[in-house]
Amino acid sequence: MTDTAEHRGRTITANTGISIALLAICVPALLGGSYAMGRQSLQIESQEKRLEKAETTVEAFRLEIKDLTAAIISLQGAVQNSVGKH
Repeated sequence: MTDTAEHRGRTITANTGISIALLAICVPALLGGSYAMGRQSLQIESQEKRLEKAETTVEAFRLEIKDLTAAIISLQGAVQNSVGKH
């Protein structure tokens, strides 16, 4: 096969066509991947915020339980003192 200008021109055209086809496939895929990663990142942030809220709620319940436990112990002591006096 001889290397002619026409042959080289066809090769360049074919390579350019292949490159354009690959770009047409890859660029949307990359952009779609970026979009999906962005959405996933937002979902993770949302889940982290919900987790923080839940942790705050759990901590509030723990403090409430501590207060209730202290109140129960205090009532038990008051009842025992009251029964002991009578």
